[in-house]
Amino acid sequence: MHTRLLVAAVLAGACMVLIGAPAAGAATDTITEFSTGLNPGSSPTDIVAGTDGNLWFLDDGSTPAIGRITPGGTITEFSAGLNPGSSLADLVVGPDGNIWFDDHGTTPAIGRITPSGAITEFSSANGLGTLPVGLVKGPDGNLWYIGKSATTPAIGRITPSGVITEFSSAFAPSDYPSSLVSGPDGNLWFTEVDAIGQITPSGVVTLFNFTPPATSYSNVTDHITVGADGNLWFVNDYTNGSDPGSPGIGRITTAGTITLFTAGLRTGGEPLELVQGPDGNLWFNDGSIPNEIGQVTPSGVITEFSQGLTSNSFSATLTAGPDGNVWFTDYGAPAIGQITTSGAITEFTTGLQQRSFPDTIVAGPDGNVWFTDPGLGATPSIGRVDLTGTPPTGAGGGGGGAPAPPAGPSAPPAAA
Repeated sequence: MHTRLLVAAVLAGACMVLIGAPAAGAATDTITEFSTGLNPGSSPTDIVAGTDGNLWFLDDGSTPAIGRITPGGTITEFSAGLNPGSSLADLVVGPDGNIWFDDHGTTPAIGRITPSGAITEFSSANGLGTLPVGLVKGPDGNLWYIGKSATTPAIGRITPSGVITEFSSAFAPSDYPSSLVSGPDGNLWFTEVDAIGQITPSGVVTLFNFTPPATSYSNVTDHITVGADGNLWFVNDYTNGSDPGSPGIGRITTAGTITLFTAGLRTGGEPLELVQGPDGNLWFNDGSIPNEIGQVTPSGVITEFSQGLTSNSFSATLTAGPDGNVWFTDYGAPAIGQITTSGAITEFTTGLQQRSFPDTIVAGPDGNVWFTDPGLGATPSIGRVDLTGTPPTGAGGGGGGAPAPPAGPSAPPAAA
């Protein structure tokens, strides 16, 4: 996400005014941004819905922290327990009901925060030998991640109590695993240059190569997710001058059969992120200019939509909304966008700050859609799109709301 933010900074900086108002009949889709309670110099990035009825977010600003925001907009940030020089990424709800994250800072680590705000970090003393990225909840009751390394990469596993095991024997120094997901078959799946990988909970790695074999890095796979059809789906996004590659959307069965779909993706298309939609199809954002939102059916039929997007649009992330639509952040407009399963796009700006930079978006536990706004020209904040018709309890600067629910799951003791 940080890469896309930097890439689109020019677009956001050039956009000084808000676009038009929401479409008629969508009056409840108003936006409220909350900032009271954020640390000075904050930069909210990832956001997830917690098991405690609140939302949790990363603050990778000048005072790194993990933040909690109630459905009413009350923000609390927690920093005690973070390593000095922390740099936070990849927020995920763990199998233990706690929130977990990666720390790419001075002391690489994987961290855990309980619903009451107690933070514990696990690093080299617990078996971490790489830089952890892409943390996900595994099918085996543990968390898994990709371990980046200057020598040999790895796929790592961390138990809820903090015991880390890294599996690297199947990888060469030139390998580059990049995206990890818990598969429908009880294994984990990841993307690799010219291949898709599978790793069992016991650490056995199998690589499935493209047929015919790819050449000149013509298949650089990236974001991978699980489709409603029980297969794995991924984006194939490599384009480079004289070697345009084969940008498209790929499908791999749990038996390892790979199919790449390109028809319907516009020339020069660059699919970035895939999400499972509420309609049984997958949806993606096309990062080429002008930006589009795409749909791919389980049979591989690709359709792209752009009507309703502004000329400056550049979508960051997508989520399946609680209303049966797909929602996305647009930091080029800037706006929060909705696309129906028929492809009708509406962008909403009422309540959004001028020159805001909406980033990660998620369906909230309250039936609304929530997003982070790191600022970059506006006040850093956490935003809510009201889908329920409930009047906001706080306006603009942060508002009140109900107190946080009880602490929830208890954390196991930190590993030595």
